[in-house]
Amino acid sequence: MKLPGIVDTAEYGYAAVLPGQLTSWRAGQPAGAVNGTNTTFILPDIVEGNPTLVFWVNYPLVPGVGYTVNGNQVICALAPAVGAAVYYTYLYPTAPLEA
Repeated sequence: MKLPGIVDTAEYGYAAVLPGQLTSWRAGQPAGAVNGTNTTFILPDIVEGNPTLVFWVNYPLVPGVGYTVNGNQVICALAPAVGAAVYYTYLYPTAPLEA
């Protein structure tokens, strides 16, 4: 099923089109220890101001309450417990759209 706003390209796979940009989803586990004391995690890209960021510590956290962002760092309000599932997902611009 093809969804509105989604393009299928051989180079990028499925990507969402935002105004003027071809984007793709980035998702994974951030760099940083999940040890019950660490609150800072590093993402592969600068995501400050990116409204598509969702940061998970066992469940999605509320931006500005459960976490804040500074550049490519996510700072959790509370340190994730040992064994917590910590993940992120966001849209990342991969190329400008050609006219």
